[in-house]
Amino acid sequence: RVRGNSRQRKLIARSDECDSELLTCDVVRGGGKVVCGDGEGVVNVFSWGDWGDITDRIPVQSEVSVDVVLPFSDDVLLMGCMDGIIRATTLFPHRPLPPVGD
Repeated sequence: RVRGNSRQRKLIARSDECDSELLTCDVVRGGGKVVCGDGEGVVNVFSWGDWGDITDRIPVQSEVSVDVVLPFSDDVLLMGCMDGIIRATTLFPHRPLPPVGD
């Protein structure tokens, strides 16, 4: 992904190459982290302001896109996936929790 200033035609930041398109993003951990679900079942984690590097990757379910991410608390993330199942994980450390529903 590339972020730039179109008026000055100047590149401001460029993130790591992602294996899949990013479908959804939300801010977590008091604004310190951004989580982005992708089309291959992974949640990519960025540190706010450091868009050049993915700081962590949370595998959710292979071959199932993560269409919605929603912080439930500072430590728990809910994810709506393409297969209709609502999944949950703790953020730091990453531990999958039982499915919330379908």
